[in-house]
Amino acid sequence: MTHATIDSVLQELTSMGSLSPEYFYKMIHRIPQAKVVERIPFILERVKDQVVLDIGCDSPVSPAIRASAKGYFGIDKSPGDWWQMDLDVHPPPLEGSVTLIVCGEVLEHLSSPGFFLRNLRAFYPDRTVIFTVPNAFAAASYRSVQRGIECVNKDHVSYYSWWTLTNLLTRHGYRIEEWYWYNGAPLTAEGLVMVVR
Repeated sequence: MTHATIDSVLQELTSMGSLSPEYFYKMIHRIPQAKVVERIPFILERVKDQVVLDIGCDSPVSPAIRASAKGYFGIDKSPGDWWQMDLDVHPPPLEGSVTLIVCGEVLEHLSSPGFFLRNLRAFYPDRTVIFTVPNAFAAASYRSVQRGIECVNKDHVSYYSWWTLTNLLTRHGYRIEEWYWYNGAPLTAEGLVMVVR
């Protein structure tokens, strides 16, 4: 759909009798253009001189976030040197000195992302949050599915596309300030980055 207008796609599909205009306008969404970034360098550049709340801090990138940030607090479900909690049932702890929140590769693990997002917004209403999620339409996943294999983390419970992530975040009061693809090519990259407030 990058070369065709929504209207020309509608005309083509309705002329074949495959879609009603009502269905089309409800279900078909243009994906805006965005640049591709490398996820880890993008995050590490943003955390410099910030007091960071790292949600999902039992990850390979978390030690680098901690080293780059001015101050650091972490939350994860697994035990460790951080706040241990299940964000599907508990709100995040409030730490007033936090200036930036990184929520990397977490939403797709949550059974109740709305509960988590409402609480995060209530506890940190004016903070910038960087969300990253795997892309539902990643090329690598598509290639696996064509061979009858689903390539997905065993702990994931949902997939996010540009539309579904935008819809989820704005539904819970977040304003998207920037967004990017990460690692790959536009549309079929490995994941999405959304910087919200």
